[in-house]
Amino acid sequence: MNGAGNDFIILDEISNGIIPVPSSLISKMCDRRFGIGADGLMIISESADSDFELRYFNSDGSTGSLCGNGSRCALMYFHKIHKSGNKELCFTSLLKKYHGEIINDTTVKFMLLPPFGLNCGINVTLENYDIKLNFIDTGSPHVVIEVSNILKKGTGTPLYNSIEEVPVSVLGKKLRWLDEFQPDGANINFYEIKNGNAAIRTYERGVEEETYACGTGATAAAIIANIINHLPSPVSLVTKSGRVLIVDFNGSGESAANLSLTGPAEFNFNGSISI
Repeated sequence: MNGAGNDFIILDEISNGIIPVPSSLISKMCDRRFGIGADGLMIISESADSDFELRYFNSDGSTGSLCGNGSRCALMYFHKIHKSGNKELCFTSLLKKYHGEIINDTTVKFMLLPPFGLNCGINVTLENYDIKLNFIDTGSPHVVIEVSNILKKGTGTPLYNSIEEVPVSVLGKKLRWLDEFQPDGANINFYEIKNGNAAIRTYERGVEEETYACGTGATAAAIIANIINHLPSPVSLVTKSGRVLIVDFNGSGESAANLSLTGPAEFNFNGSISI
């Protein structure tokens, strides 16, 4: 499945029973040349107190934190494959309970828990760059950088005129492991506001490259843009795939309540693989 171009392999233990998937197999399955190819892998299983349990893994085989686009896909998968008549569903992941709503055949609204760890205006000097960045955790840790705050070192001059010019993978690799974000590192998001519209590109940890969209990253960028650029909620963000994610909330910053992420959740194909 894919959520705005952020794609996932889904394994269903409700239908198939326990599926043994060591990290080495996950990374092989997610490989785009020697496997199925995906940004991550999710396992759906039965839950005693939710509609289902969700486990998420990064494409390198490591255990992932909350994935917003993946969560929407999992909700849509359960609704369609297990023929849930309910359009409002809940699942458990990493001992936390999440809720979502099926809007239509291709769109899901996912409710996130309150964000935390807000830290705005962190100044970083890196090789040829002076960068002002912001941090917030929306279920996954995210650095959020406005494109105009990527400056040529020592000059105060912006290096890039548009988000399309930003070398996301190059800067993402450099910023992802900063001391401030140890031991697990952070995802790196770049955003731009033009004529009241937001565009976003994301370097994802665990994938270790730019992805076509990141749900928790879009949520983080919307909250930061609301604080810094006074962009009102709901915030629409155009992802690298060209698909739009909508982030809605009441309040501001860590006080953002009723935080939701609405966007596409679509099936790509199904099949079988020998494990």
